[in-house]
Amino acid sequence: MDENTITIQLPEEMVLINIADIVGTAEVASILNCPKQQIHALRKRSDFPAPIVNLSATPLWNAQHIREFGANWKRRRAQS
Repeated sequence: MDENTITIQLPEEMVLINIADIVGTAEVASILNCPKQQIHALRKRSDFPAPIVNLSATPLWNAQHIREFGANWKRRRAQS
C-alpha cells in the first residue's frame, strides 16, 4: 500500500482502492458515455454498483465496478 491507496471496509469485504479509481457522478457519466442525469435513473437498477460512500456533493464509486457494469450494460436504443 502507498500514499495513493486507501483501504475501505465494505459490508462484504475489505478492499484496497487507488485514489484515482474513486469517481463521482460526473466521472461515472463519462465512463458510461451518458448524461449525468441518467446516473440517477441507473442507480435505481439492482445491477448498478452501490456507491462506496454518499457525500453531500456526490456519491463516490469504485471506477472498476462502474467499468464492469458498463461492459455488461444493455442500453435501450432511442425510438425514432
